[in-house]
Amino acid sequence: MKGKVFVSQIDIATAIMEKIAEQNPGYCASARQYNSIFKAATMVCEALSTLDTRSVAGEGIEAWLKSDDVGSSSKFMASVLCQSHGISAEYAHPADPSDFIRCRKLLLAEPSLTEHIHLMSPKSSVWLNLVENWNSLCHLMDSECSEWASKDASYPKTYELMKKLGC
Repeated sequence: MKGKVFVSQIDIATAIMEKIAEQNPGYCASARQYNSIFKAATMVCEALSTLDTRSVAGEGIEAWLKSDDVGSSSKFMASVLCQSHGISAEYAHPADPSDFIRCRKLLLAEPSLTEHIHLMSPKSSVWLNLVENWNSLCHLMDSECSEWASKDASYPKTYELMKKLGC
């Protein structure tokens, strides 16, 4: 888990304005644009000063949705596997091990979904390949880092297999 980072809102806003001036010499922003820059800087400061919310095994789909372990492919997976929850998501499949981890964390948070993973197969040839090789991918990832659910790591072999599967 990443720690909190404290940064100055004015320093971030100044850096943004300096970059804009560098790319657009002589440009003078309007008050509305300056307000947007400060709003963006405030959002960055708030995001950096807030600890991530991690999903917890067995916590359920609602808690998982509120965590920072939700990505586009895992949310799409949840929308297919949890139709009764009304989750809406555009098509996506895991593109790399980080995406795959978020999908695995969905299944950890709501273990009953594991028995329905086959419902992902008709969504695309990539999902079909992922479902058919799910256990192999999990075992490979586990061999690269047994603490994948809680530790940042590199997964070159998992990534290589994912690419072979069309991710």
